[in-house]
This record gives sequence, structure tokens and C-alpha cells, in this order.
Amino acid sequence: MTLRSLSRRARLVLVALLGVLPVLAACGPSVVAGNPTDYSLNTHEAQRLRWNPCTTVHWRADLRNAPANTLPLVQGAVATLSAKTGIRFVYDGPASYIPQRGGFAQQPSSLIVSFGRAPGRPSASNYLSGGTMVGYGGYLATGAYKGGRVVYSITKGFVVIDANRFPGLSTRTRNALLQHELGHAVGLNHAKYSSELMYPVVGNASPSSYAAGDLTGLRLLGRPAGCL
Repeated sequence: MTLRSLSRRARLVLVALLGVLPVLAACGPSVVAGNPTDYSLNTHEAQRLRWNPCTTVHWRADLRNAPANTLPLVQGAVATLSAKTGIRFVYDGPASYIPQRGGFAQQPSSLIVSFGRAPGRPSASNYLSGGTMVGYGGYLATGAYKGGRVVYSITKGFVVIDANRFPGLSTRTRNALLQHELGHAVGLNHAKYSSELMYPVVGNASPSSYAAGDLTGLRLLGRPAGCL
């Protein structure tokens, strides 16, 4: 999905909202190498929108609506993201917060992973629309003056998963979904082809983890790209 500039204040706040529509295929797991050129990144004023990979990102999880034993799966997905980007993520414990449009000021940590439902249901998030949509990920990027120029960086990210749909997914698809949405939270857009985890449809036939194009994008957003 494309970057949407929802607000321009003194610090030029940019919000990227990136979702995923899953299809639960009946076929079994497959291993796909992917294409190292199949990735997409958000940019603004010729700068990649990314976290400062030389700082620590603190995160929390709201698992009140998630199945039991979901935390290790979320922690594993964040650990994979950390390994592929070189960004250090520190878990600060549980939270009681479901992401909403325009709600970044209330977000309790730099990164939040939460489980909610479509509007009209308990624990609703207005990022979720129901139907086949099971997850949404995005971030807030801000610009600040450094060395005489404005440098943009992601300062907050979020993942919200549909709590009604998540329990029906296989463990493999749950993991793929979490990694996909976390990819959005660090600045990845959707890939073009289903050989990549960042393809906008996730199911049992998707890669079980980041594929070649995803990894290229994560390196360009992570520690190998240098500090901000």
C-alpha cells in the first residue's frame, strides 16, 4: 500500500497504514526462495521511512483477546524481525490498548501488538473491517532537524490482529501473519508476488518466514543501512 499523509504539523507527521487480506489455502507448507528484487519501501523527500536502527525499540502486547499461549508466538515473530533487521526490540510486558486511527498519542509503547475486532464488536479497532481481513500494520514517522536538514524516522509502530479470525488459523499461518504485519510496522510495503511473505494475501501456501525480497527490504530498513 502507499504512504498516506494524514497530518502535517510542525514536525511533519506522516502515517503509513498497511493491511493484509488472507486467503486460507488448503495446500500444505511450501518453501519458496523468493526474488531479492521483489520488495517495496515507503520514502519521503528521497528518504526511506524507517526506525533508527541504532536505538532500542520498546514494545508491548495486548493479548486479552488472543488465544492462550500466544505470547511466545508473538515474541518469536519479533525476534525474527530483530534478527533480520539488526534492530534491538525489548519487550516491556502486557498492555491494555487496541490501536485506533488517530490514536498514536495514546499508544503505551513505541511498538504495540494487539488483538481486536471489527467495529460494532467488543474490543473494536477501526483499522479492522472484518470479512477476510485478519490483520493490519502500520507506523507513525516524524521529521526532525539534524545537521541542518529534516531527517525522517519511524517513532511508533503497531500491529492489530482480528481476534475472531486468528484462532482459526494454523500455527504456521499465525506466524506468517504476525511477521507480515510486523514487516509493515518497520516500513515494508506489499510485495508483488506470492513468493514473498509481504505479498498481500497470507495463507498456508505462503512462505513460513521472510523470503528473499522481504529480506532485501529489511536490510535496507535495518542496521545494515546505518544509523539515523
